[in-house]
Amino acid sequence: MTRATAIAAAALLLSALQAAPARAGDESARMRADFERLSATRQLHRDALFALPGVVGVGTEVSASDRTRIVITVYVTRVTPELRTEVAARLPAVPVEIIEVPGGFKPL
Repeated sequence: MTRATAIAAAALLLSALQAAPARAGDESARMRADFERLSATRQLHRDALFALPGVVGVGTEVSASDRTRIVITVYVTRVTPELRTEVAARLPAVPVEIIEVPGGFKPL
């Protein structure tokens, strides 16, 4: 995932959260705050994450398993127990999902 793609995805997510219905105002505000906080955290740890073998992308996204949570997503060529440990050590107490992308990302 290129930086431009990640920024575009983040902007799209943020605009979708801002357009959420009024009845979900509290939830929308919480998700926006989580998104901003986790985006800043991701930026701080970006280089350390990319230094791990097999990491091919990082992002701040809605969780794939819980659409009410924002997480830092780490894309890897192969998920291993060692990689899970290393990611957790770099992002303690941060909601993270690790997604396997065999072969990495390919340009379109």
